[in-house]
Amino acid sequence: AGFAALLVLGFFLYRPLMRGRSVRFRRRLARLRHALRAVSGAPHILLMAWLLGTAIQTTFLVLTAKLAESCGLTLPLRDWFFAWPLAKLAAVLPLTQGGIGVREAALVGLLSPFGAAPHLVLAAGLVWEAVVISGGLVAGLGAFTLGREK
Repeated sequence: AGFAALLVLGFFLYRPLMRGRSVRFRRRLARLRHALRAVSGAPHILLMAWLLGTAIQTTFLVLTAKLAESCGLTLPLRDWFFAWPLAKLAAVLPLTQGGIGVREAALVGLLSPFGAAPHLVLAAGLVWEAVVISGGLVAGLGAFTLGREK
């Protein structure tokens, strides 16, 4: 019933919402519609991609919690499940290059109410950032050397 109401509402609001929109906006909307139609034929692929992405992010979260333990910060995993995704969302804000610093500040702010020492949270965040940058450098070096062999 809710889906049907949404369809009817979308049908009646289509013209008022699209009036005055640029051609560029309408093209993007058409591309989105085309992508949704393409995926609707095989929803299991979309579900598998979502599950893999969630599993990878959960692995990153657990690795960060383990790195934080090695820095001396011991928190329950549920605290990390609260703070880590919100800090990653904060890193999307266009304040710094790659979100470096914003993510760490958000982690400090989000984990402090749970009794985490701010300097340990910052250290854990910087260690995680070093791991990510190191992985990118190794992958870039591998791509560079493989590209030169051809």
